[in-house]
Amino acid sequence: MMKRFILLFIALLYVVIRVNAQYDKKAKGLLDQVSDKYQKIESFKASFTYSMESPVNDVSDSFKGDIMVKGDNKIKLNLRDQIIFIDGTNQWNYLPDDKEVNIVEYDPSAMEFSPDKIYNLYKKGFKYLYIVEIEE
Repeated sequence: MMKRFILLFIALLYVVIRVNAQYDKKAKGLLDQVSDKYQKIESFKASFTYSMESPVNDVSDSFKGDIMVKGDNKIKLNLRDQIIFIDGTNQWNYLPDDKEVNIVEYDPSAMEFSPDKIYNLYKKGFKYLYIVEIEE
């Protein structure tokens, strides 16, 4: 059930980004409800696919990953060629292929998509539109 809501939230964000629609009160209400619900969750795990395309630079790339979050500041992020651990104070970047670990002080403001930001991302700089309701 939680995974379904996370996927719905990500799908809504995708629609927001790709459709370039007008501001919609119904869409905002749904996004607010999902945001409120997930900000109350103490921990979660999610899998994702990251895709990047840049016709200007002739770049097209995609990879899968997963993230586990506990509270606002404990994170384990598995990416294609690195694993990132955050305990709220420090951040460990582990590169398995190189058998290398880099440790830095954790700076949540430096993360573009941190758990405390992801659920409010739609509020700044995005337009959103309610398109259709799908029943399962």
